[in-house]
Amino acid sequence: MGRERRRHRRVVALSATDRERVARGELPEAEAEVERRRGLDALTQARARPDGAGEQANDARLLAEVPPHWG
Repeated sequence: MGRERRRHRRVVALSATDRERVARGELPEAEAEVERRRGLDALTQARARPDGAGEQANDARLLAEVPPHWG
């Protein structure tokens, strides 16, 4: 009657740099970048760039948000 759920384990290979980061209690580099990007508004980020001032800021924002499969 009661089917037990199978547990799946995920295997993750970390680089030497990421192993050092994890040992210090930090996120691996890729995850840290994702967290950093979540905290940034794309338009604010584009305006902060020297080449993204004024009217170019929105264009820079749009180019920064192009999905990878569109490239």
